[in-house]
Amino acid sequence: MKNESSLHLYGQMMSPFVARAALVAQSLGIDLKPEPVPGGETSSVEFRAINPIGRVPALVHGDF
Repeated sequence: MKNESSLHLYGQMMSPFVARAALVAQSLGIDLKPEPVPGGETSSVEFRAINPIGRVPALVHGDF
């Protein structure tokens, strides 16, 4: 289980959408941990459990 006090950003940093989310978090002093997309694809069952829409970026904070 992941540390509940940290934020996990799922997606590839080469994606402009993921990079924007990371840049905004960095400018606000928010610590994000970049994570690869589970299952390797946004259409995988593992990633759909995190984000049912299947789009990146996906942000996870604890169990929320």
